[in-house]
Amino acid sequence: MILDNQNTWIYVIDPDTCVLHFINAKTKRTVPEARVGMCCYEAFFHRDSPCEQCPAKDIRENVNRTLEVYNPVLGIWSMADASLIRWGEQDACLLACYDLSGYKMAKPQVQGKEAGDDGSVL
Repeated sequence: MILDNQNTWIYVIDPDTCVLHFINAKTKRTVPEARVGMCCYEAFFHRDSPCEQCPAKDIRENVNRTLEVYNPVLGIWSMADASLIRWGEQDACLLACYDLSGYKMAKPQVQGKEAGDDGSVL
């Protein structure tokens, strides 16, 4: 598929049920147990209910929404971009998630020295 060569986790869900309609190759490599027909919150977060801060929440009203999301199961920070699309004859939500882990987990540098979480120099 055309989205399989992207260096981004890409998947398509039903905006009402969170059921996965499509998973690209990178997403399959990262979460091999994820399958079309599963709910995204079960497949990616091992949850029993939708995430409180889901980027796809109210996507019909917002059309596009971007959030930073931390996945504690995978230990990955991502920038999740959700967009309302048509999937066949129905509305769907395309999610493209970019890896931010290297940026979020790196300690900031202050004048050549490491800084603590509060910005203080260690």
